[in-house]
Amino acid sequence: MNSLEIEIGDTVKIVETSQYYNNGATNPRCEGVTIKPRVPRFDYRVQWNNGATNSYNLHDLTLIKKGKTMQFTKS
Repeated sequence: MNSLEIEIGDTVKIVETSQYYNNGATNPRCEGVTIKPRVPRFDYRVQWNNGATNSYNLHDLTLIKKGKTMQFTKS
């Protein structure tokens, strides 16, 4: 999948070419879910499956699975 499709709530991994790939517990090889960024200079904050969180730019991540899309109904 194209990394340009990453949105908040999607499942991602760090790409192997990233400087952060497998660089300690806060930059794991496991999957995580994108959440809102906490630091403005980064595109995404990721909650990793190992419990850690960290911030990344788009080019550091690859999309694994789309998150659930919120659906609205007319009332």
